[in-house]
Amino acid sequence: MVALGFDFGEKRIGMAIGNQTTGTSRALGWIPTPHNDDGWRRITDAVREWQPQILLVGVPLTEDGGKQPMTRKARHFGHQLRQRFQLPVHEIDERYSSTAADAALIEARRDGHKSRKLQRGDTDSAAASLIVQQWLDQA
Repeated sequence: MVALGFDFGEKRIGMAIGNQTTGTSRALGWIPTPHNDDGWRRITDAVREWQPQILLVGVPLTEDGGKQPMTRKARHFGHQLRQRFQLPVHEIDERYSSTAADAALIEARRDGHKSRKLQRGDTDSAAASLIVQQWLDQA
């Protein structure tokens, strides 16, 4: 099964792809949060290209598992995905995914695996990959 995952943010959405057969996820980059048809076109292109059977949306929760302002927005995004693509959408608890993504990117750069300076959006796509990997590890 192929999963397309999203790390939702107010300005950017990180995207990643995962495959249950290989058990691996891979960051696909980021897109601006869609506020118009052009933004949705890029998500539609990714769905067409990767043909996922499931969509994953990281839902930010508080440390104790409660809702926060972004929780509602991420869930609304998931609802929009479900309506547009008629695919199952699973919510993934994404507490600490951005922090873990930052740490992994910094370590990869320090170890010589990333030669360029970290850029805006790198954390978003890495966090999406962690969200997908979390789903894979639980599947």
